[in-house]
Amino acid sequence: MKNADIKKIDADTYIRPCHLRFKKKFKEIMLNALSESGFYYDPVLNYDLDHPELVYRKKKGDFFIVVHKRRIVGTFAIEDMGRGKAYWKRLAILKEYRGNGWGVEAQKYLIDISKSKGFRLVVIDTLKETGMYEKYQRFGFRITKEYPEGRFTKVFMEKRL
Repeated sequence: MKNADIKKIDADTYIRPCHLRFKKKFKEIMLNALSESGFYYDPVLNYDLDHPELVYRKKKGDFFIVVHKRRIVGTFAIEDMGRGKAYWKRLAILKEYRGNGWGVEAQKYLIDISKSKGFRLVVIDTLKETGMYEKYQRFGFRITKEYPEGRFTKVFMEKRL
């Protein structure tokens, strides 16, 4: 890991690629976020949570953590879909740490790192009911598709870099 891959947010908070010894914490934070949204862990559908290094460290992808006062409080990942396309996944900040702007900083970091890795297009999906799609729109993402998924509406978005 290069120092350029670490982004300092404030005196006590930074973003960095996730070391494998923290992959259980990566999974724990995502399971917390999934349960908040009414979803439950499925080892087949959520294979990436058990093996993020196999899913995200292929080609130019990676997975990351947000650290505050030596505690991992957030996660996100970039999956390399090939042909210059990145799929941002698993963006979550623990509930008690939200409202500090760290999610915004994570998105800025994702844009910067995606550009530096040569991606030209970023795609993301979210649930309409969480309101996250509105935050992504502020970063220039546009909705490309919506469809019902159970009691939720899945929203797919993209942004050209």
